[in-house]
Amino acid sequence: MALSTGFWAFKTLAAAHELDLFSRLAGGAGTTVAELAEALGLHQRPAEMLLTGCAALGLLEKTGGRYRNTPLSETYLVRGRPYYFGGFVQMLDKRLYPGWGRLTEALRTNRPTTWDPAVRSSAFDGEDPMMLALFWEAMHSVSTMTARKLGEALDFGHFRRLLDIGGGSGAYDIELCKQYGALRATVFDLPHVAAIAAGKIAEAGLTDRIETAGGNFFEQLPRGSRFASPVDDPARLGRGEESRTAAPVVRGFAERRRSRHQRASRQ
Repeated sequence: MALSTGFWAFKTLAAAHELDLFSRLAGGAGTTVAELAEALGLHQRPAEMLLTGCAALGLLEKTGGRYRNTPLSETYLVRGRPYYFGGFVQMLDKRLYPGWGRLTEALRTNRPTTWDPAVRSSAFDGEDPMMLALFWEAMHSVSTMTARKLGEALDFGHFRRLLDIGGGSGAYDIELCKQYGALRATVFDLPHVAAIAAGKIAEAGLTDRIETAGGNFFEQLPRGSRFASPVDDPARLGRGEESRTAAPVVRGFAERRRSRHQRASRQ
């Protein structure tokens, strides 16, 4: 039964997020059914259904007729919070959910259902700017969680500089610099992506420790960057010479990243 009705839970979450329910209730404000109906321009019946559904999912708690955010929604579903996860919820709802609704068609035709490969090279080629913004917000949400765990699992205390090649929105750099006060970082990605990272870095208040560099890692890496690999001569690197193996290593990483990106875009 839970497997069959799983979409009920997700669409309840997505609708509540789209209506900014959790941000409205941030800080313990709380609401009654009548107050929410008036604020959102809804009839009381659907307003009550939304609040009841969110309470059943553990996203709201009800006390004396008032609904308030639970610690879960207060931490992850309120816009502006450090670990805001709503971007990923929104991308799933607006970008992926429609395609999954046509899964049988995709299986029968062996073709994507949300974009036409006859006219576009990938899902991101010529994509609506709003959808691209959703994608980057979603990736930032997911990467922030992973980066936090990475910083807990590995000790970055021995390092002073981090170069994040293909760093996207800078989520890893932001989180790692928060955890390690002596760390400074550079986010290297395509110019339009580096601009997105710059905005996220400014929001986090870390512009003094994290910088961005725009470019294409298939063509050139940031000036002054040095990379080591297990077969490099430490003496050469110690003299400040470039790694002979860095470029192939980076190209191999880039090819794998592009391959994963292409697989994801077929959905």
